[in-house]
This record gives sequence, C-alpha cells and structure tokens, in this order.
Amino acid sequence: MKAVLFDALRRFAPGVPFRLSVMDTDYFAKAPLETEGHGQYDLLPHNDTTTRDLWVATGEVSRLFGGETVPSREMFHRHGVHVERIAAASDEPRARFLDRVTEAWGWTGLVFTGSRRTLAGEIPLSGVRAKLIEQLRWGFGETAESLENAEGRARAHAVAETWIAEVEAYADTHPDASLTDLYRHLLPRLTAELNGPGAPVAENLEVGGSLEMFRFNRMTASGPQFELLDLFLRPDTRDAALDAYNDAVRGSNIYTMDRFAPGAIPFDLVVPGRGRGTLRIIPERIIIELEERIYLRIARPIESVHDLADAVQDGLGCRTSLVGKALTLIAMLARSALVTLNETGSNYVWRTRNMMDRLCERGISFSLYPIVRLLLPTWDTMGVTGHTLRLPDHLAQAFGTPTIPAQDFSERWKHVRNDARAILEEATHTDSPRATMEFLARHGSPEWRDRHADYEAAQNTLLDLRGRLDDLMRRSAVLRDELRRLKADSEAVARSQGDDYRCSVRPLREALWNLGARGLRETDGESAQVDFVPKGRETEVADLLLRLDTERRRRQSFVDEWQALRSRIAARQTDLRDLSRERAGLLRESRVTEAREQVARLQLESQAAQLEVVRNAWLTAEGLEHGDHRPAAWWLLLLDPSGAWFRELRSRARAYLEPLSCCYPPAPAAPLQVDALPSVNGLRSGCDCDEAAMEVAPS
Repeated sequence: MKAVLFDALRRFAPGVPFRLSVMDTDYFAKAPLETEGHGQYDLLPHNDTTTRDLWVATGEVSRLFGGETVPSREMFHRHGVHVERIAAASDEPRARFLDRVTEAWGWTGLVFTGSRRTLAGEIPLSGVRAKLIEQLRWGFGETAESLENAEGRARAHAVAETWIAEVEAYADTHPDASLTDLYRHLLPRLTAELNGPGAPVAENLEVGGSLEMFRFNRMTASGPQFELLDLFLRPDTRDAALDAYNDAVRGSNIYTMDRFAPGAIPFDLVVPGRGRGTLRIIPERIIIELEERIYLRIARPIESVHDLADAVQDGLGCRTSLVGKALTLIAMLARSALVTLNETGSNYVWRTRNMMDRLCERGISFSLYPIVRLLLPTWDTMGVTGHTLRLPDHLAQAFGTPTIPAQDFSERWKHVRNDARAILEEATHTDSPRATMEFLARHGSPEWRDRHADYEAAQNTLLDLRGRLDDLMRRSAVLRDELRRLKADSEAVARSQGDDYRCSVRPLREALWNLGARGLRETDGESAQVDFVPKGRETEVADLLLRLDTERRRRQSFVDEWQALRSRIAARQTDLRDLSRERAGLLRESRVTEAREQVARLQLESQAAQLEVVRNAWLTAEGLEHGDHRPAAWWLLLLDPSGAWFRELRSRARAYLEPLSCCYPPAPAAPLQVDALPSVNGLRSGCDCDEAAMEVAPS
C-alpha cells in the first residue's frame, strides 16, 4: 500500500527511486514448540492458547475485515469475563474452547514446523507451494464471498484465479526459486494493477531484499547503513552506544546486551545456509551465535566497521549480510533514507528515538531521516466500489445488519468502532452478576431483560430463605452456647465430686483396709458394710462404716446435680437436631432448589453471553482499526479491479514525518539501499499526498 506515494513522487520528485524490499533476512516464522509435525509447512491460526507464541514474518494472509488481532484471555479478564470458569462449564474440551474464543478472526499464518530459526530467504518455493496456494485460495475466496452481488463475487473470484495462476506459472518456470523470489516477482505487477488493468509499472520502482541491502563485506562496509554499527565497535563510542541501546530497551521484552554472553552487540550476522545469529566480539575471536556456533579468529582487535568486514570476509566470504536487532535495524535503514510505514507500523520506532536521544546526551551526534507515516483512509473510501457487503457475525451485530452497502459502511464505520470501544469500556465495570445482566440487557440479546427479572425473582426467593435460615442459625447459635455452658458445668461437677471423694471417702476406706476389714460394700439405700472384721477392731470398724454412710448420703447431691445437667444437655442436643432437620427441609424445598439452580445457571450463562459481546466488540473495534491502517492491497484488486477504490484512497491519503533523531538528516553519503525516498529532505506534516510539497536535495 506504499504505492499511494508513487503519484506524489512522479509529480513532485521525478527521478527519485522508491524501493520495495522483502525482509528475507528475517526468520520466516516461529511456530509454537508443541506444534505437531516436523519439517512440514502448515497454516495456523493465532490464538492465546495453543498458538500463543506464533510469529509470522512473510507468510500471513488476512481476508477482508480480518487481521491478527487476538482477543486474549487477559483482555477478557480486563473486561469482566471469567474465561476459565466458562471453559470449565463448557461441553467443549477446555483447550478447544479457549482456542476458539481467543482466535484472531480472518487470519492465517504460513509456518515451517521443522525449525523456528529458518530465514525467509531460505524457504524454497517448491516446498511451500501447495500450502501457499491453499492459503491464497482461502484468503481470496473468503474475500470474494464478502460481496452480496453474484456478479461481483464472480468477478472477484476471476481476479483471484488470475493471481493464483501467476503464482503457479512462476513456480513452474522457476523450480529453484525461493518464496521471497516470488514476492519480488509479484510486487511490481501488484503495485501497477492497483491503478487498474494494464496500468504501467511505476517509474523508478526498485524491488529487492534485505539480504542484498545489508550485504556485508569490504566493498559495502562504507555504506551509510553500517555507520551505526561503527559506533558499537569504535573504542571511543562503544560503551556509550551499548548504554544507549540498553537504556532504550529496558522495560520491554527485548534483551539488554548484558543478558547475552560477553562481547555481544545488537546486530546479527546472516550466513548463507547457516542462518542468523548474534555477533559477539571478544579478544582474538568473533563468535556468531547460530545453532552451530561459528568462531572466527582475528589477528587484531576489532575497532571499526572495516576491521569487522575484513574479518568476516576472510572467514566467511563476501555473501554474508549484517542486520540490526529491532531498534538498530530501524536506525540502519533511516541513516540513509526515508522509511515508509503505515500509521501503526513497528512497535520499536519510539525506542529507536530514545536510543538516539541517549546518544545525543552522551555527546554523539548521529542523524537519521524521519519515518514517513502513511494514514490510509481504507474504509472511508470503500464506498466508491458500489458493492453491497456481507458482514461477518461480529460486524453484523455491530452494524445491526448482515449486509450493508459499501457507501453506508464508509459513512458509519467510525461510529460503529467508537460504539464498540464504549461497550468495552462499559464492560470493565460489570463487577457483579446483576451488573453483567444489566450490561447484556443494553448490549446483548433483548431477552436478557426478562432473564434479569427472573434472576431477581430467584434471588428474592433465596433472600427469603436466607432470612429464615439466619433465624435458624441464630437459634442454633444460642443452643450451642447453652450446650457449651452445660457441658462445662457437668464437667465441673464431676471434677468436684472426684476431688471430694479423694478428700473425704478415700481416707476412710484406707483406714478400714489398714484395720484389716475386708469386703466393703456401699449400696444405695443401705449402710456401708464389710464381710470380715478382725477381732478386737469391731468398734473402730463400726465407727468408720458409720462415717462412710454419712459421706455417701452427703455426696448424693453431686450425683443429682450431674444427672440434671446431663438431662438438660440431652434436651438441647435434641433441639439442635430438630433445627438441623428444619434447615435441611428448607434447603430441600423445590422452590428453593429451583431458585438456586436458576441463579447459578443465569450467572454462568450471563458470563458466556458477556464473553460473546466483549469478543464481538473487541474484534469490531480492533479489527476495523487494524484493517483501516493496514489493508491488504489485494482486497482492493478483488473488490474493485477497475482501480477506482485505490485512486480514491490515494487521493485522500495523508502523510506526516516522525523524527528519529534531534539532528537534521544530512544528504546520503552513498547510493541508497532501502525502502525509501532517498534524497527527500522534507514532507509537509499532515498534508494531502496529492498536494505534498517535497524538496529534492542537490545530491
């Protein structure tokens, strides 16, 4: 879609080359480690579970309205949806359910399951051909089916078959070509066809790849794209450059250099047939961190980009390429040219600016050209196609209709996007089942008004039950307190009885024993007696027996008191059992059981319904925004082969400059090797592309 700049270039800067470059030094894709199959090409969706770690560089296709916008579990949680709870209650297996609800809509990624470190430029077209055609047929076919009119669908399918035939023909005539060779072959024709059938290829369009752009040897080391590298090698700037890089990436998921092995710098070396690995420079050797590490011995310290180029070429030849990591890659490009990105392209640009600011603070002046940001009015201009569109389910809900004229879509999409954002914001405040059902009554199915009323009725039944249960619980608590008191009292009586026995009865019994009396009996209603009394001891024994009888009658009060307490304890335990049976009876009442089941069911169903509302709102808000910023050029070709949509989009596109350094960019020092407007010094911020004022430098 950077082709929107061609017309402005032709009119305001004739002769300035524009290069489209395939990033063939990037990894082709990083499939999840648990992906089935090894050494195969496959098409994968992107979700927040089984393909959470999926990353695709040069093999992604989105159908119309689709994109790699993943509704993550974190997003659902943020908007009041308990995904795991819903998954646990679902009839689907947990993994399948989570895959489905967190999957990006309308997107597929082409991956190689044999290695996560295979470079895009090393993917043979012959190997990936079948899956690529399958992917294109899916994307083209689903996009064509987005048209309501049968004639429009047929025309779109015909255009799709033309492009698939082009891919097949190139693959047949170039059996040794790579996938990125195919892309370079298609780009000129693709950019031309946007203007309509038979349109000529844009003047001064160059097509290449990053392998050649960043070719690193003695002949290319002087290029401006490697001047940043020189800062990381020169003794007087090395530490400042590393500090600036580390400061800029700190707090992100990008590693600071101290997390690598010693001597690492934020650049990778691409070795043909071996892959891409971090450069490390230590005394007496260079190390390239590939799957099979490469060691290069050096005769002298590496203190400049030319020293490094000499060592790399002597050890590995002149076909290697050297690319920066994230922040440094952007700076390498912008050192020599204007890089063109859509409005949301690249998450690293602001960190690159921070790195350059840190360098300036350390007294290192290093100027970069600004980024040219493109604002593409994709949906605003769609109405010129004249089609009636079939909307996917989430957009049909958002627009309130399954089909819509393209002109109406153009006029309404921003309002619909904003409404979806408002729904998401409102969802963050649904912190209770009632709030969820009130939310659904406004934004879900109309039946949730009645279901909310059913929920309130069931809750009132349970509240009435709760009141009765609370009363039973209060009565039970009183009984349990009394039971504790009675048991404590009975235990105290038993202890007192025992203490009294040891003080008053045991001494008398022991005295009888000492006198020789045997067979002592103490029975209720009778005096204490013995079976044998030694001669001469009758009077003493009789006296002791009389005293024992007196103690027995006195101690009967202990027994009476203890039995009374045990009787009261038994009565209270009976009362507690009666209350427990009454409580169980209340809980078993059919109306109570039904109310409890209804509350639980409605709470779960409301969560499931909120999941769908939030998911649809997220796909609508994020999907429309993403598609507007980053449309696929072939959407325009299939829906409007005449080129009217593209020309309208181009005429209303906007561009602005995003500075990358505080220094004014100098004229390039060498022929430019990047996707850029190489000798343009200025583009009026926020201007219309048809009226863009560009000043061409003398060089």
